[in-house]
Amino acid sequence: MNRREFLIASGTAGIVSLPGCLSLFNEGGVIIDQLEAVNYGSEQRTVSVVIEENGELYTEATDQVPPRTETDSTYEDVDITLPEQPGDFSVEVIVDGEGRWVENRRILDEVDAGRCAWITCEFDPLGEVERIDELGIHIRGFDCPERFE
Repeated sequence: MNRREFLIASGTAGIVSLPGCLSLFNEGGVIIDQLEAVNYGSEQRTVSVVIEENGELYTEATDQVPPRTETDSTYEDVDITLPEQPGDFSVEVIVDGEGRWVENRRILDEVDAGRCAWITCEFDPLGEVERIDELGIHIRGFDCPERFE
């Protein structure tokens, strides 16, 4: 039984027993479930990530992202504490070094409220990759895993 079915079945008592997460989802929040980066350049890069909630700093971190090799198809998880509750978040990614790159995106502009977000930052600061249209911050929404219900 999912949360909606539970609340319908249990009535008002169920609504009172789940105030935190449920009310934020109803007010338009999302949960950031994963944040990862891939470096298409030839050298390791320093990546800084800033997560804001309602325009205020929530958390930030700086991490090293090694270059992706032709045989390595994995992305690197960014070492940052992700919010465990839904909210109105934006993410800013700064790639330092030669060819510094910055991008900022509001997650609710791309993911429906009540869902989880998977954020991937793909970058190539020196322009070594021809697939420029694929670079940047990509935000995908999906149904949240049971641990958030």
